[in-house]
Amino acid sequence: MRVEPDFPAGDGAQAFRPEGRVLMLDLEGHDLADERETARLVTRIYRYAREGRAIAVPQTAPSLAALCEKTGLSVISPAAGRVPADSAFDVAFGVDADALGDGEQAAHEDGSGRRLRVAVAGLGLVGGGAALRLLADHAAYDFCAALVREPFKDRSGLVVEQVTNDISAFLAAKPDVVIDALPDGAAGRRLIESALDRGVSVVSANKQALAGALADLAALAEENDARLCYAASVGGGAPFVETTKRARREGEIAGLEATLNGTVNYILTALASGERFDAAVKAAQQAGFAEPDPSADLSGADAKAKLAILSFTAFGEEIDLGAIDIEPLTAAKAATIANAGGVWRQISRLERTNAGELRASVRFERRDDDALFSGARFEANALRIRLSGDGLVECRGKGAGRAPTVESIFGDLEEIRRAAAFRPKRAGTLAQAGATA
Repeated sequence: MRVEPDFPAGDGAQAFRPEGRVLMLDLEGHDLADERETARLVTRIYRYAREGRAIAVPQTAPSLAALCEKTGLSVISPAAGRVPADSAFDVAFGVDADALGDGEQAAHEDGSGRRLRVAVAGLGLVGGGAALRLLADHAAYDFCAALVREPFKDRSGLVVEQVTNDISAFLAAKPDVVIDALPDGAAGRRLIESALDRGVSVVSANKQALAGALADLAALAEENDARLCYAASVGGGAPFVETTKRARREGEIAGLEATLNGTVNYILTALASGERFDAAVKAAQQAGFAEPDPSADLSGADAKAKLAILSFTAFGEEIDLGAIDIEPLTAAKAATIANAGGVWRQISRLERTNAGELRASVRFERRDDDALFSGARFEANALRIRLSGDGLVECRGKGAGRAPTVESIFGDLEEIRRAAAFRPKRAGTLAQAGATA
């Protein structure tokens, strides 16, 4: 099985055959000049990418293709010959009722269901992007509260009922879902625990908050009939969490290897083109992939947290963070890599030993002849899962940046909306009146 959200063309990348049938979009009747409608079509496409499908978009929809590219979804153009000749095609109609199963239309706001009340914690690069999307799609979402460090700061364009730096006041807005985009792990974990304890679902992009606590947080969510979704915490716009879950359903996972940090991958790509280390770091910061303080990326702490999250997803248990062997990216290591030449990647590796123990590492490896990893350039991430036996599952996509990460958040939000449409109505749930389980 292969998943290729970033269906590559050029740069020497191999165009992997997508899993299953290719979906051809029939966009007749859609107003692609409407930014909200186009954004929702991209979310629909991303949903199929999470399921391991590929989407073919007509050449008559360049604005949709461009937005997909910005999000990290390189759609297939049939006229350009990028679809395998023996592919079979289904027809999808974006978010129209004809493209959805019975009852699934209720998950998309067309006037048939109430809006999802969403509160956003952190209005930085990712949280701010999510807030703007919520406001743009006001027919489907009610942006009811924001949790920030400075509540009285001018935030022109962001109209929200409640802006506060107090978690209790934030949750008093009675959101259905909280988006955790906080930059601090400890604060994020307190927020997630508080929300789940109240039966409020959580969509988190905060890997430092999740790493080391996923088992407890998942149990808390189940105990309080809430959802904990964390696709955006690993892989950015590449659906690594969903791909890992699907691989686990295919068979027992023996191990995985991945590039999990878009900033480091961006720097390694720049080094390969002759850039100096300090200049490559600065370029990653200017591109919006690296923080002003890039130490979490360069030290390997970011990749370590993501590896712990994937271990829970793949094996149902988290590896001890202290047991992960990490090689940092220093100026000296960068010089060694540059002098050696070739294609180098930061490879995060996780496997279960014959003794049943989990073993993990984050180290730099040369991957010249490995199409999956060598084709993951700049901010791209790549994942290869090895199943017991001979099975392989592969996935690649944009692993950093506002647009891909926000799209991943909205993929989780839409899953929560779809699930809510089929749940019986009771206090505190999102289900529609009269819906059946």
